[in-house]
Amino acid sequence: MVESVVQSHAEIVVGSDEKKLIRVLHVDDELGLLKVAKQCLELQGPFQVDTAGSAEEALNKLKEKEYDAVVSDYKMPCKDGLEFLEELRKSDNKIPFILFTGKGREEVAAKALNLGADQYLNKAGDSETVYHELAHNITWTVEKKRAEKALRESLMELNLVLSTLEEGVDIVGYDYVVQYQNKLLKDRFGDLTGKTCYAEYMGLKEPCPFCPMRKAIEHKKTFRVEVTGKDGRDYELISVPLEREDGGVDALEVIRDITERKKAEQESFDRQIDRKSTRLNS
Repeated sequence: MVESVVQSHAEIVVGSDEKKLIRVLHVDDELGLLKVAKQCLELQGPFQVDTAGSAEEALNKLKEKEYDAVVSDYKMPCKDGLEFLEELRKSDNKIPFILFTGKGREEVAAKALNLGADQYLNKAGDSETVYHELAHNITWTVEKKRAEKALRESLMELNLVLSTLEEGVDIVGYDYVVQYQNKLLKDRFGDLTGKTCYAEYMGLKEPCPFCPMRKAIEHKKTFRVEVTGKDGRDYELISVPLEREDGGVDALEVIRDITERKKAEQESFDRQIDRKSTRLNS
């Protein structure tokens, strides 16, 4: 199924990323702390840590090298951690950013998250605990970003494939709301995302009594039916249950225009009737 394929692809990518090096840029004006943090992190996981003594130095390093995450202090001369973060986000740099500071004020944490920080951690406390938590949060944040990227790429690839099909494909939820359409369906019916399938496809005020989508979801089996849409054309509708990661079920539908086939079948039937009628009258 579409979602299963995407999920499996993302899991494969994430699984491989767990073994990949995580390149971290740690920014702090306390050079002694930078040295200790680099040693602690590189002992705990697949980290490669570069350091910068100021936000300006960090900005220059980010231009020269690609990193997976930034860990930054808050209180620094010239430009503090929040100003550094704000400058990154304004330049559309979405690199995972962790504010790692001894200043534990709630307003600092709130502003950091509002500016686009991924995590806010207090560096005060037992070193072993603090750096273990930092390592965990860096790993979790980077893997989350990698998984999101892998999922976006999978969806783009999937949408490209589905858009080349000569059949309509959509995904509909248990509430009859259209969640996805491929290009063919959008070109024919318009973008129906967020709208009810029975109203937009069939022109009805209530769900179709023959609805194969509902049966597919309830029985977790494939159902098919032939229908006439509100555009007057005939369609074969195949509904396949699509299990979500949270355990819920939607329906993937393949919609085939069978108008010409039905027309040919009717013409063939009419010719047979005419021949029989001619024989009876002769």
